[in-house]
Amino acid sequence: MALSQSDSRQAENADIILAGLPARERTHLSCIHSLHSKKLRDWCEQLNVLNIDVAIPQMVNLYRELAEVDLNAEDVFQLYLIAKPATDRIFDGVKAVYQQKKLQMTTQSKRAMEYAHSLDRAIILMFRSLLAEMNTYTNDERQKHFTALLGSSFYVYMANIFLRLNEFCLDIPTGFWRECHGVYWYLKKRGCNSILMDQVNYPDFPDKVSPKRLYLGLVLYSIIEPCRYDRALQKDLMKAMQVFGSMADLKESPAPNTLFSIVLNDDISHVPTRALTLVELPDQVLHLNLAPVVSFLQNPLSDPAAVTKSERVERCFDEFYSLFTVERYRKQARRELDIQVKGYFGLLHVFNQLVQEASADLDSDEEIHYDAPVQASIRSESLHMRDESDGGFCLETTEKNRLAYDSGDLVWLSSVQLEYLCIIRWTKMLVSGHYLIGLEKLTNQVQAVEFTVIDDQQTGDIEKALLFEQQGRTVLLSRVMATQGQELNVQLGDKQVSYTVEEVHWLVSGYVQKILEPLR
Repeated sequence: MALSQSDSRQAENADIILAGLPARERTHLSCIHSLHSKKLRDWCEQLNVLNIDVAIPQMVNLYRELAEVDLNAEDVFQLYLIAKPATDRIFDGVKAVYQQKKLQMTTQSKRAMEYAHSLDRAIILMFRSLLAEMNTYTNDERQKHFTALLGSSFYVYMANIFLRLNEFCLDIPTGFWRECHGVYWYLKKRGCNSILMDQVNYPDFPDKVSPKRLYLGLVLYSIIEPCRYDRALQKDLMKAMQVFGSMADLKESPAPNTLFSIVLNDDISHVPTRALTLVELPDQVLHLNLAPVVSFLQNPLSDPAAVTKSERVERCFDEFYSLFTVERYRKQARRELDIQVKGYFGLLHVFNQLVQEASADLDSDEEIHYDAPVQASIRSESLHMRDESDGGFCLETTEKNRLAYDSGDLVWLSSVQLEYLCIIRWTKMLVSGHYLIGLEKLTNQVQAVEFTVIDDQQTGDIEKALLFEQQGRTVLLSRVMATQGQELNVQLGDKQVSYTVEEVHWLVSGYVQKILEPLR
């Protein structure tokens, strides 16, 4: 099963040492099922009907056997497809453990994810073994097509790993991107990375797939930083990035407007192109051409159904355009802090807290209150501020996940030292069960206001919102949609001020940011 000299060099450049896999010989097998292909097939079929608790201990052994069994690659792949429903049930069970434990890192959920990691490693090893096996076959069109099928299935599996870990705010494992880059480079050199094929085995992915399309979709998914978006939106975002992946391309030399590149032997999804001036091995670098994607985002109405049927994803197009045209891969100087703050999460609780603070400022000790004021329910949590940059804060929860943290949600931080309105950009689960929360600063001067929308000379319902200044412009943040040119009446203290909506931007969490101009 030795690789040719050129293939070996390519695999080494991409840091995927396919030639280092064990030989596929029966003498290496540890399970009696693998000594006969029919018994092995029966084993795969039986796993689909066994109770999940009985099937779990056998799955890792099964995929280790499939990586070594003395069968041709196509037969092994068919066995993988037979066992796939049982594998999917197990991963559904892993997710259920986290959901039942409200995403806390309990002993049970930690053990479940460790098992998932071991199963991931066994399946990845099987795919690498099958890809290496293709070097022993003639590289005719039929074998190229099957190699492309293996590559596509590999990337579907890697995408599911990414989705699963991102859903529960867990780190991507070491070596993830090195494997992805390596398989792409290997398939590219074999001339089968762009072969389109119909597929029916992966319902969450497009019908027409190629390894290159799936790989680029995975890279674009990492560029948009999926942890910035709601957990319930992850699958729809992945589908959209797969469509964008069919528009994007990889070049060996960068275009003038290229922002992102890929270093094939690095364990990272993408790097700034400007940072590659000192790269010693330019043949290990590919450059992302996102011009067709950017062009589509500038005119999405040309064919919005081509990307997604999800209205919430279409609302993120402005955000995608910004992420694909402005380099966000930057490190800001951070200042270590040790401050205890109160965090108020969500528009309603931020609004009520700001109203209460404003009322406390207006009250005096001499005033007489004959009726006790009605106290709005305000939910808060104690947080530890670890550090600060010019753009945001990093906080750690002090209790184990008392609240759910949604990417894109609003947070009002309040302490003796500071007050700030922020938006959640990422979350990360710690082994202790606490969370790290990354916040982007919005403003430290904000008002809780009520407003009404004027539509066809009719005044709408009274809505709650936050009003602040940002770069010299008046911003109104709420969950209520408005259109450009629409008139709003905003209650500021004892007076009502009329504004015209100049711009409207959907934020990732469903909030609507309206740029206002005073009505003249």
